[in-house]
Amino acid sequence: MEIFIKTEFDSNGNLTDTDYWDSELCKNGFYYMAFNNGVYSLLIPEAKTVILDEIRQSHAVVITKGSYRGKPNCFEIMFDDSSETPFMMILESEQVLLHPTEEHKGWKGKFFIYIGDLKNICQYDFVYYRTAETLPFLKAPEEPGLG
Repeated sequence: MEIFIKTEFDSNGNLTDTDYWDSELCKNGFYYMAFNNGVYSLLIPEAKTVILDEIRQSHAVVITKGSYRGKPNCFEIMFDDSSETPFMMILESEQVLLHPTEEHKGWKGKFFIYIGDLKNICQYDFVYYRTAETLPFLKAPEEPGLG
């Protein structure tokens, strides 16, 4: 499945324009994440606003790249709330624009969540990126990042 979502960014990596909310991807209830210049932008269909209650409990976002159900280059996005059952979602490669690389590993970048338009709903300054063999991984990062 090939997915094309129009995305535009400013020089700092912030998302400035997208047609995601008019896309079939959005209409079918799928999330989409764009990555640019150290900034992660998660786009969420308006029909899924109920997840905000879960997400707002978290203090950090942990992104893990790995294989899911035999498909490579998938992404687990875990919203770390220090509980045993943090909220998480898995995005397949087609749902992610510009994959982070090895140089992005560790506590780096910012994470924005958008629902319905480009007025961000949530912002996280603590983002941890890593890789794992398989997903779901659901482990808290070993490095301190919230100090």
